[in-house]
Amino acid sequence: MDTTIDNATAQPAPTGFAALPVKHMALLGIGLAALAAIAVASVMWARTPDYKVLFANLSDKDGGSVVASLSQMNVPYKYAEGGGAILVPAAQVHDARLKLASQGLPRGGTVGFELMENQRFGITQFQERLNFQRGLEGNWPARSRPCRSCRARACTWPCRPRTGSCATSKSPLRRCC
Repeated sequence: MDTTIDNATAQPAPTGFAALPVKHMALLGIGLAALAAIAVASVMWARTPDYKVLFANLSDKDGGSVVASLSQMNVPYKYAEGGGAILVPAAQVHDARLKLASQGLPRGGTVGFELMENQRFGITQFQERLNFQRGLEGNWPARSRPCRSCRARACTWPCRPRTGSCATSKSPLRRCC
């Protein structure tokens, strides 16, 4: 019996990708598909605008009016985690703030002596003094207006109710009047 192989009828051995078993080809295909998915996701992620905080810690009323105004101005917005802030694209933050300020938004309210009304039972003396100090600081802008006798319109000393003169009229550090 002749065991020689005729080279004219023999097929060459497969090389490259065709030489891989079917299992390896499938794994390679899955890997390429995953790589393509990662590339598409990174391009999509890079195209989304960077959002910055427009306003934070707004009351519900102010937040609603700001969101309504942003919708009217066609400015995209979203909420931060927990709803503590309103975010807009970074390129539009300053324009949106100026437009909202021209509308008087957010109206906001400084917290004054309302802090003293909602105190819990068992509050410490330190917390009570702290709330009182915060109440004083919050009420200061409401009480400060220029004195009638002041020539400077930028006077922010509170006027005495009866006399209309500055509360620091006898103070050597008086800068107005």
